[in-house]
Amino acid sequence: MIIDENKPEFQEVMETYTDTWDKIVKLEILKQYTAENKIIMSLNPDFEDIGLVEPVTQKEIEERYDEAFHLEGVDPKVILIYNKIKEFITKKDPNIKLNPQKYYISLRKNRNFAYLDFKRKKIKIAIMLPFEIGKKQIRSYRLREFTEGIQRFYGHPSFEVTVDKDSNLDEILNLLKKAYEKQEE
Repeated sequence: MIIDENKPEFQEVMETYTDTWDKIVKLEILKQYTAENKIIMSLNPDFEDIGLVEPVTQKEIEERYDEAFHLEGVDPKVILIYNKIKEFITKKDPNIKLNPQKYYISLRKNRNFAYLDFKRKKIKIAIMLPFEIGKKQIRSYRLREFTEGIQRFYGHPSFEVTVDKDSNLDEILNLLKKAYEKQEE
């Protein structure tokens, strides 16, 4: 990408999206100086110094970010919760895919209906249902209503539930079942 001056927001985006922007987009600052009908242009950094990198393929992403990547360093209690969710969801429909990505594992069939974000002592699950449904059903876990901007990002009404214990896990499993059924519609 060629720009005329340094723009810090590009650097922020590149630091945030290291597997895409940082590898695919390279910034070049092109300045033009004019004096008495003479033009001098400078390009920084020099074109040969930008270090082009081959884009990462989907297969490489899948190999790099698997279940083991997400479960590394996670408390065994959280792994047990994840295994219960995984067992429940695959019994519901063996065609549901657990789709590991860099920052989460999504649950999907036709489209993503939940995103599991692993922390050391808990799982934050983004569920693609309206907050009101979660609020009615969840009594044992902390809920967070997503802002309108985050819901637009997900493309659906959604909220987050923080799961840090396996007691009353049926509340979560029933919500995941509802989100799955809704995406089937």
